[in-house]
Amino acid sequence: LTVPVSRTMEQKLKEDRKPVQKLLAEDCVAAGLLDPDKARSLVAGMAGKQPEDAEREIVEHLREVLLQQVKHCIRKFKGGPWAAPRVQADLRNDIHHAQTVRGVLMLARQMIEERRTWEAANGRGGILGLFAGRH
Repeated sequence: LTVPVSRTMEQKLKEDRKPVQKLLAEDCVAAGLLDPDKARSLVAGMAGKQPEDAEREIVEHLREVLLQQVKHCIRKFKGGPWAAPRVQADLRNDIHHAQTVRGVLMLARQMIEERRTWEAANGRGGILGLFAGRH
């Protein structure tokens, strides 16, 4: 007969926050959404919060970062892969409706791929630009 190990609420919350913390520290940094210092501060800021509340705050920050990156890219490449106003509106809408860190990350990766494809088709060589993943 095994006795279940009892954990405190703080231990349970800490365990529930780990997947999001891993995404921030590794994947969001690799995708260029965060620098390592900002990722560390966001992870530290999760302490003591419900995982859902902490993630909601972080998602707001990531969405803002992604919107700024998109605006910069659109200006830099005169629209680039998102030249049509309707496409830009859809892109902003998609970013606005992302509800999780994983969702924002998937959008960022998709946009990186769209930009790389567009650059390859349009002779733009500088992949070391704004959306370049830091792998």
